Amino acid sequence: MSEINGVTVLSVYGEIDAASLSSLGAHLQDIIDEGRPFLIDCTDSHFRSDVALSILSTLAARANRLGIIWALAAADSTIRLLELLEFGTKIAVFNSPSEAAAFVSASSTERPST
Repeated sequence: MSEINGVTVLSVYGEIDAASLSSLGAHLQDIIDEGRPFLIDCTDSHFRSDVALSILSTLAARANRLGIIWALAAADSTIRLLELLEFGTKIAVFNSPSEAAAFVSASSTERPST
């Protein structure tokens, strides 16, 4: 994991399929448990399974429930797939990690403190 402008970044490489989901799920669980804003950088990866989309949907619901701001950076082909499946209403998706980090950072600072 790394950071961009104070936002935790989980970079994912290669194919996201049933074989890689347990590892990805464990990393996502760790990030969610921290409760800090984050982004997932999938610009160098490809979704090869509907299970990968399912984990994103579950992640979005859990982060929303916990009030955690996050975004996804993805390649154009992945963005098109997410748009077709109407994931844009659940997940903030961007073409680059820097755009996603800017969104997460701005959205985190706009939230009123509780």
